[in-house]
Amino acid sequence: MGFPMAQNLLNAGYELTVYNRTYEKVESFIAQGARYAKTPLDAAKESNIVITLLSDDAALEQVVMGPNGLLNGLPEKGIHISASTISVEMARKLLAVHQERSQHLVSTTVLGRPDAAKAAKLRIILAAPERNKRNVRSRDICDRGS
Repeated sequence: MGFPMAQNLLNAGYELTVYNRTYEKVESFIAQGARYAKTPLDAAKESNIVITLLSDDAALEQVVMGPNGLLNGLPEKGIHISASTISVEMARKLLAVHQERSQHLVSTTVLGRPDAAKAAKLRIILAAPERNKRNVRSRDICDRGS
């Protein structure tokens, strides 16, 4: 579902930096003007908001806290929107490491199927302190990317 969501962000006019372990999977976005980041760290250096949508705790931990993880590239007050399928323990760990760096974590639940994602008809539930949710909503990311 991340690919149609990224496509919707591009279609809405957002500047997009993409990272994927398999370069070929993001070539179409690059052809449309997205910037390519070789690592999650590089992707986080490009923006004050990063969005991850990964399949499990191990994948998310590697992308966020690995040697080239986004944690060290995201600036102070940067926002990590995590739409990944993770455990409560991992969510708590993420919250702690982001707070240590004065960054913000917004957890999301994405409701809908891939066809809804392509049509920008997903429903996204945000879980975070109210100020973080307001910051994300004010940028209209969830509406345009869903």
